[in-house]
Amino acid sequence: RAGGAIEALNGNLNISFSSFSSNNVNGGAGVANPGNGGAIHTSGNAAVTIQSGSLTGNEAAREGGAIWIQGSGSLNTSSNVLFVNNSAHGPAADDGGGALFNNGGSVVLLDTLMFANRADGASGSGGAIFNLGGSILATNLFVGTNMANRAGGGIEDSGGTLQLNNSTLSNNSALSSPGNGGGLHITG
Repeated sequence: RAGGAIEALNGNLNISFSSFSSNNVNGGAGVANPGNGGAIHTSGNAAVTIQSGSLTGNEAAREGGAIWIQGSGSLNTSSNVLFVNNSAHGPAADDGGGALFNNGGSVVLLDTLMFANRADGASGSGGAIFNLGGSILATNLFVGTNMANRAGGGIEDSGGTLQLNNSTLSNNSALSSPGNGGGLHITG
C-alpha cells in the first residue's frame, strides 16, 4: 500500500548514515492502492529526520518514488542526503514526485542532492519534487537531470510555498505532455 521500507504513523523517526535502495510500492497484482512512498511514507504527525544517507532506485506506483509526506507530517534532511534514480509512475497530473511528494506537510532540505529521478506516468509531474499545498525550505539543494512527463522536470509546486536558497536546478526536463517548466513549474 505505502512505504516500501518504512511507514511512520506518529512520533519521530530519526535516520542517520543509512541507505534505502530498491524498495517499492509498485501497485502490482495483489498490491492495494495507493502505492505512495517507495521507501518511506508518513501518516498522522510523523516527523522524519534524515542525516547523511542515500535513497536510490526506489519506486512508487503513484507518488513519492522515495518519500511521501502527509499534511501533518514533516521531513528534515541535512549533511549530504542523496536522492538518486527514484521513480513515481502515477498517470495523473497531480501524481509524481520522483524523489519526494509533499502532500501539505513541512519540508526542510539542507545540503541535499536529487539526481536522475523521474515522474514517468503519462501526465506525471515533479521529476524530483512535487509540492502539493505544503511548504518547502531548501538551502544548498541540487536538482539535476530529473525528468517529468507533464511539468516540473525538476520541481512541481502546486499551491504550496517554496523557498530556494543557494540552490541549483540544472539539466532537468519536462517532456511533451504538455512539457511545461523544465526546471520549475508553479501552479495554484
